[in-house]
Amino acid sequence: MPTVTCTPGGASDNCYVTEAQANTYFGDTLRESTWEGWPATDRQRALIQATSMIENLGGPRASADNPARPLFVGYPYASTQALHFPRETDLDSDSAAYVPEAVRDAVCEQAYWLLDRKANPPIVDTQQLRDEGISQMSADGMSLTMRAAERPRDIAPAAADLIAAYRRSRRVAKTHAR
Repeated sequence: MPTVTCTPGGASDNCYVTEAQANTYFGDTLRESTWEGWPATDRQRALIQATSMIENLGGPRASADNPARPLFVGYPYASTQALHFPRETDLDSDSAAYVPEAVRDAVCEQAYWLLDRKANPPIVDTQQLRDEGISQMSADGMSLTMRAAERPRDIAPAAADLIAAYRRSRRVAKTHAR
């Protein structure tokens, strides 16, 4: 069974949120019962996978011993931490490092999206159609016109919106390499 490890700035972290934080995020929402209805091991795997997917949006690690990601704004809090966040500036009033709320929320949204797509695969996978070069199709009197994706592939729309403020363009990232 996978174990969610979240100790902001920790050397063995594999997730940006704890299971309790994810449960709280979905608590008192219309999605709470769906979230809690998925097996605990699936929720844990989804949180770990979602963190990995969000982490990869930052680009490759600066080096094996440097967790900085060039497409994320800022620099990691500690050179020994496993993940990019928390950053040097992500400190509370007691100087304790924390993962920004929008990053935690993005992981929750991505995990939910992964589980929901597993349980309810889309009838039409528009991303796959775009990948195959299809931009327009019609069938049975219905027409669909697609444009290039405005969000990273395989990232939930809500997660992409939440993490956008922490990402920089590839062009700008080259000038901020540390």
